[in-house]
Amino acid sequence: MIKTNDFTDYYTKQHANMIKQFEQWFRCVRKSAAPYITSEQSERVHEIALKEYETLIPEIPYIGGKKVAGTRNLVGSVILLAYIRAFEKEGLSERVIGEIVYKSFDAFFARIPAVFGTLAGKLMFVPWYVKKRKKTMERVAALPYTEGFVSSFVPCVDGSFVFGQDVSECAIHKFYVKHDARKYVPYLCLGDYPMFRRLNIGFFRTKTIGHGDAVCDFRFKKGKTESGWPPENLAEWQGSREN
Repeated sequence: MIKTNDFTDYYTKQHANMIKQFEQWFRCVRKSAAPYITSEQSERVHEIALKEYETLIPEIPYIGGKKVAGTRNLVGSVILLAYIRAFEKEGLSERVIGEIVYKSFDAFFARIPAVFGTLAGKLMFVPWYVKKRKKTMERVAALPYTEGFVSSFVPCVDGSFVFGQDVSECAIHKFYVKHDARKYVPYLCLGDYPMFRRLNIGFFRTKTIGHGDAVCDFRFKKGKTESGWPPENLAEWQGSREN
């Protein structure tokens, strides 16, 4: 088994790019936080979060690098954790921080060109692409990185969806638990809703690891994805174990 900390310098060697991603997220975070903090606080949040992020970068586990799509998701979640810590220092409540996180995701994915979303929605359910996703899940699950993602392909048997993906291990959840931020994981999960909405991919979910379930049961279908906020309207949030 390969220890993930053997690759700590993977991220530190990309310091300039890591900071660039941080600043890209700040534009979305600043807009989303505007109703709750002043301009002065916003600048302070940026300063505090940047210092926090610099501290967290060496702690991000290597889970496969650019060959694993989850790497980008993990880095984004670490950036958001840095902002979460800054908002906590400004006295914002968990609920308000959660809303800022969700709306930051919404703003972040809104940058995706509409034409790309149209193409993604059509490609998602083409048979050869579905097979490719299945193989990718198998490949990633077989990787020897203990802090990464593990998921399995779920075929449809009742016609309620085209195919599914059960995530049994989540790199984001592991990182947040390690950094005593588990309560924010359910809000990070909500980021999937604006992402799939922008990509014109029908998606629903009834369970998440963040809520204490054994798996995150991603289900993909043709049609539209509902909004992720307020979360009480979502099946994954109703009767949750953690919220």
